[in-house]
Amino acid sequence: MVVFHSARRILARSIILLAALYSVSTWAQTETVGGMVVRLGVVSAEHAREAPGELQSHLRIPKSKSMQHLMVSLFKAEGGERITDAKVSIAVENPLGQIQQKELLNAAPAGPVDYSEFFRFDMSGKYVITVSVTRKGEPKPVEAVFTEEIQ
Repeated sequence: MVVFHSARRILARSIILLAALYSVSTWAQTETVGGMVVRLGVVSAEHAREAPGELQSHLRIPKSKSMQHLMVSLFKAEGGERITDAKVSIAVENPLGQIQQKELLNAAPAGPVDYSEFFRFDMSGKYVITVSVTRKGEPKPVEAVFTEEIQ
């Protein structure tokens, strides 16, 4: 009888853990534009808080469950060399057409340089994310547009 109750507790904890893992909003998309590969990754602010170096990079990590950590990695389309000297901003348009726009931090919290910032995803529907990249010495930015349907 004791074994049965222990097994049931282990099973219940496993189900809770799996549910928590699958509820994490994590996704990534890649676009190639203007001779560069733009990779956009998203994790919850809660999970970003646990990542090595993020607190030092951002100084403050939001606690709201609707806040997401958007990260951009840039590479030359030819050869795949990482681009580390760009100015990157993101505009996030929510399903109601409201736009959040921020310049991203250029940091290397736990390895290669990426660009990141926190944005609010607080409703279901289609989000349009425009990543604007201005390379050093280039007069005009290059834009990559991503969409994500949030349930």
